[in-house]
Amino acid sequence: MWLLRRRKHRQERVPQPTSDQPQLDQEEESRISFKSFHRDLGRKFLGLFSRESVLPFSTGVLGTGVSLELDDNLHDYIRNVDDLGQERRRFPALGDVGEVLANRWFLLAGTGSLILAAHSTSNDRFQDMTYAWTQGYLLNNLLTEVLKQGVRRPRPNGQNSRSFSSGHAANAFTFTTIMNHYYGSKAGIPAYSVAGLVAVSRMEKNVHYLSDVVMGATLGYIVGRTVLRGSDRRRRVSWIPITPPGGDGVGLMVSARF
Repeated sequence: MWLLRRRKHRQERVPQPTSDQPQLDQEEESRISFKSFHRDLGRKFLGLFSRESVLPFSTGVLGTGVSLELDDNLHDYIRNVDDLGQERRRFPALGDVGEVLANRWFLLAGTGSLILAAHSTSNDRFQDMTYAWTQGYLLNNLLTEVLKQGVRRPRPNGQNSRSFSSGHAANAFTFTTIMNHYYGSKAGIPAYSVAGLVAVSRMEKNVHYLSDVVMGATLGYIVGRTVLRGSDRRRRVSWIPITPPGGDGVGLMVSARF
């Protein structure tokens, strides 16, 4: 009994957290997150080459290889080229809309708007989504540019040698993967449908083959999943020591933020 009372006496000396402490922790956490954006971006870049990326990358490479056999036939079908070489586009509206939705400059302006909106709201989910998307957008365009410069595959229309892989498809699937994570299937299913239409639109515009958009979608998914790992900066469980009102013993308070 003496030993138990002695332990209780020592436990009473545990300092109780003040009411201002959680708010200070949140403010400090937010400041650290924004200040360390570039370091976090570097970690996410290395995370692209982790074990978690092996399966989706292998699947995407396999799908790209199979798609190579279908490139020419699908290209001719979508562009509707007859025996005389005359072209009658099957889905011109889809091609035009898809080009705008995942255009690099359109997404850049949208990203800037999201960042401004995130600074003016206290919605943790929206802030985390914006943080993840900003990182995903930067990493995605870096990888796409490296591939385009390294492979230098001619486009179907012969305009240049930047066909592989599709940056539009990659951006669309990065954004969709992040949206599905934060807002669930109600947002994810429509978003994936739109991303698929964007991928098809790039073939309709005669700037990509099927294999280009398959690899682009693969990269977009991998980038999206990579930036999501550990990106929920405010979604965490905290363990805070507390002393009961009677001052007898010590306990733990669990603070979970979702």
